[in-house]
Amino acid sequence: MKVILFARLTLVTVASMLLAACGTDTIEWKEEVLLLDGRMIVIERKVKGETTGFLITQRHDLEFELHYKPMNVHWKGHVQQVAFEIIAGTPYIVQWSNNAAEFCKARPPTDLLIKVLKLQGQDWIEIPQSEFPMDRANYNLYQSYRGNKPSEDAKGLITWKHKGSWDSYPIPPGSHMSNNIPRRPYKLREYFEKSNSTCARFQQP
Repeated sequence: MKVILFARLTLVTVASMLLAACGTDTIEWKEEVLLLDGRMIVIERKVKGETTGFLITQRHDLEFELHYKPMNVHWKGHVQQVAFEIIAGTPYIVQWSNNAAEFCKARPPTDLLIKVLKLQGQDWIEIPQSEFPMDRANYNLYQSYRGNKPSEDAKGLITWKHKGSWDSYPIPPGSHMSNNIPRRPYKLREYFEKSNSTCARFQQP
């Protein structure tokens, strides 16, 4: 009887610990964003996720939000964003693509593995990449928002300078880290071509 009772208690304890190890995970912060026209704006971002695991905890992103209050811009989705732009008064969001092989079907081999969304009225619509200045627009959204533990996650205002040091912006040619020369962000085409993330890689010759 004692053995059965101990086993039941053990099962209840383990189950409770497993449930405690799973939960929601939300990160909210503001960040400076350098636009194509040279303006520096401040946007608000939120990432909702979940934590799983018992001995080793894993954190997974599930939903993303972006707000720019001066223009009443709001975007929510399940795919990570890489850039936010305002061109001639129109907001754009650039986000990663899912399933590269499927995404690249019927697309030019020069297309990057991203989607460009344009705000029209209240709707975000995808536009051809040829209609967006990939060669000049910055990869300008913060990617290092998750720390090694929740206490190290992004919070408060993430400055442009801070983003430059944490998001691996290129070091200017001929310089060294010790020179204290400000880094610049990648241009979108520069980044994705450098990482071989174009449709040409996923299309049959």
